[in-house]
Amino acid sequence: MAGGFKTRTATEADARGFIGKARQLLLSAQANRDARRWDAASVDSVHAVISANDAVLALRSGLKCAEEDHRRAADLLIAELGSPAKEASSHLRFVVGRKHVVEYEGRRITEKEALEVLQQAERFVKWAEKQLPGL
Repeated sequence: MAGGFKTRTATEADARGFIGKARQLLLSAQANRDARRWDAASVDSVHAVISANDAVLALRSGLKCAEEDHRRAADLLIAELGSPAKEASSHLRFVVGRKHVVEYEGRRITEKEALEVLQQAERFVKWAEKQLPGL
C-alpha cells in the first residue's frame, strides 16, 4: 500500500504495455464513435483512461493502482505526481465516474454521453503520452 492506496509493483515494461493498450482502445473508441456505436465507444474510452493511468503510474512511480473503485486511481495519481496531475486527473475522474453506467446499467448510452466520455478520454490519454517520453 502506498499512502493508504492498494497498489501493486509495476515496471517500465508494464508502462509500455499499458500505454499500448490505451492507444489501441482510444483508436477503437474513435472508430466506434464514427460508426455511431455509442455503447462500445464509451466502454473503450473507460478502459483507455484506466490503461493510460496505469502506464503513467508504472513509469513515474513504479506502481499500479489495485483499488476496486477506479476513481481512487485519480487520487493516487495526484498523490504520486502532485499538482501537475490535477487537471489531467479531472479528465480521468470524469471518465471512470461513468464506468458503472457505461458497463453495468441496462440502458443504452446516448450520443451526447458517449461524445463527452470520449472527449475526456482523448484529453487524458494525450496528457498521459506526454508523461511517457519514448514509450
